[in-house]
Amino acid sequence: VLNVFAILLIIAAVISSNMDLFVAIYDRFRVLLFDSSGRMDLYQEAINQFLAHPLLGAGIYARLDETGGLRMYHNTILHTAASFGILGLLALGWQFVVSFQIMMHQIKTKTTILALSLLFANLHGMVDNVYYMPQFMILFFVILAVTEVSNQHYDRTLERALS
Repeated sequence: VLNVFAILLIIAAVISSNMDLFVAIYDRFRVLLFDSSGRMDLYQEAINQFLAHPLLGAGIYARLDETGGLRMYHNTILHTAASFGILGLLALGWQFVVSFQIMMHQIKTKTTILALSLLFANLHGMVDNVYYMPQFMILFFVILAVTEVSNQHYDRTLERALS
């Protein structure tokens, strides 16, 4: 309850301190579902690539621009499907499940926050390719590794306490 109150207080402070900024942000989110910014065309292109190469996808270079540069489909699932096919989608799903198992091995405030961060990063992946950005993935795997080591330490400590 205190956290919700703090968030509402912060929102109220932002609104009262800069109403123009709040209105601009509100207007952007209000039309977000109706303004695809060209993403619908990219999504259709990704679906077409997947349908043309369903098992293994069209490869990492599934979408090149006119200069030969690698471009993204702005959706993690569709990009994975177009680039790596059904096998890539299975691997992505498996990685998602295992990541949450690691994060929620021991339910604490820290791991819950990390799991929620992972969930929101994946939601962001519906309109961008966070999984294919090195700055996201390096940080993600470091956090995942640290959490796994913490889980192993916790398990060893628990075993010693019970024996």
